[in-house]
Amino acid sequence: LQQNFSTPIIIGGSGFSIAANELLEFFNIEFGIVGEGETTFKEFLHRYFSESNYSTLQNLVTKNKKQQGVFNPPKAELNVPRANIDQFIDYSPYVQRSSYPIQTKRGCAFNCIYCSYPNIEGKYYRLRSITDIVDEIQEVQQRIPGVTFEIVDSTFNSPLNHAIDFCDEIISRGLKVKLRTMGVNPGYVTDELIQKMKLAGFTQIDCTPETGSEQLLKRLKKNFNIKKLIQCAELIKKYDMPTMWFFMFGLPGETEETINQTFHFIDNYISKTDMVHVTEGIRIIP
Repeated sequence: LQQNFSTPIIIGGSGFSIAANELLEFFNIEFGIVGEGETTFKEFLHRYFSESNYSTLQNLVTKNKKQQGVFNPPKAELNVPRANIDQFIDYSPYVQRSSYPIQTKRGCAFNCIYCSYPNIEGKYYRLRSITDIVDEIQEVQQRIPGVTFEIVDSTFNSPLNHAIDFCDEIISRGLKVKLRTMGVNPGYVTDELIQKMKLAGFTQIDCTPETGSEQLLKRLKKNFNIKKLIQCAELIKKYDMPTMWFFMFGLPGETEETINQTFHFIDNYISKTDMVHVTEGIRIIP
């Protein structure tokens, strides 16, 4: 592929980061970036076109420099460049039917057996300052009145204190915003969290238990049990938080009994007005 172009082709993204060496060879491309690329991509271009040494860039992979292990960024406060998407495209069609992405952290400290987030973002949290997050939301809201903001973290409510502090800052500023989030972990759902999420302006969440079977929760190495999952569902009902639930069938050890256990949880604990998304099959990744 590269021989057809005079400028370098650099591959990256979440899919590439899961199997960097294999994809670099498959596509016959010289350069790739594992994990986040905001800093590395810019620095690589500078060094490449100034003919400086780029081989020392931490998460750059080449045909001669294979990636060892997973992306392990420095443990430090997360500084995320502002996306400012609306300054590059007409965002008006997205205001009513979509959302504006906001990230409050990167990394994941969980060990769910099917998930690639720790490989892509690192196995520990790098938290973005609460002030910086809410400043961005406030600035974007002034430019795009009425837009919904979506928190796109792998897991919004872990660490729990960071999520609550985010809600508190929205509330203390008196901002009237519409928020939604993916990745609410049932193990860290508390009365205070859901109450403050409602006050902050959350109008919908995604909750991702994957199964309603105690046995399979253990196999998936989840951080919660069925008792905690039921408590989570009861709190979501208590505060009437619209929720999209995610489940997977075909997990290791799945049987007709464990499938029925999941349906039992859905029938008995999830609000009839919520949405339930079920998929069949589980990814096997390197």
